[in-house]
Amino acid sequence: MFALGDEPVGVRVTPYHKPTCIRKILNALEPDEAQTIRETQFGKLVEIADKPSFSGRFGRFLLSRQLKVAKKHEVRFPFAGKPVRFSLREFALVSGLNCRSYPPHSKKKSKNISEKPYWGELFGSMTEVPVSYVITMLKKKTVSDKDTRIKYALLALLCAVILPTSHNPRILPQHAEKIKYMDEFILPQHVSDKDTRIKFQLPTIVRLKKS
Repeated sequence: MFALGDEPVGVRVTPYHKPTCIRKILNALEPDEAQTIRETQFGKLVEIADKPSFSGRFGRFLLSRQLKVAKKHEVRFPFAGKPVRFSLREFALVSGLNCRSYPPHSKKKSKNISEKPYWGELFGSMTEVPVSYVITMLKKKTVSDKDTRIKYALLALLCAVILPTSHNPRILPQHAEKIKYMDEFILPQHVSDKDTRIKFQLPTIVRLKKS
């Protein structure tokens, strides 16, 4: 539900969201690989696949059908035709995303000009890689390296479930470049990150002062 003229552009989680991909990705992994995924910041979202169908649908509904509200520090979702307010703590418990204040700003290291795009190391000469193709690669064990398989799984989750941009989700080059250093990629993401706010239709999050 969005105000006229305020519909989200690009990321559209409601029509593009592919929750069934969660189970497909997990089934294509070895038990230890699936456990590694569960221990990342996406673990809470992955747990949705293990819940009863109604509970899982409600969890996805809570995350994806949020209302755009005027108050900056308020989050609501529609339930039984009425707007229901819930807290940032509840959102953090359901999503697993980091809702704390940003850490101190640190300057990013300049990228080596001669550094080759990481996309080629992951997917060779392919210019487009559907998430379904990645799942097939995982299932058939086309790649045996554990780190690479986990990277494939994380990219599939990100592009099909977390930030989907089409009905037939594809791996995005910018995500592939960021996953080169996996330890940095799987650090807890803040809900005030731009992409996350677009996806969840959240206002900017700030720490509230106690009255």
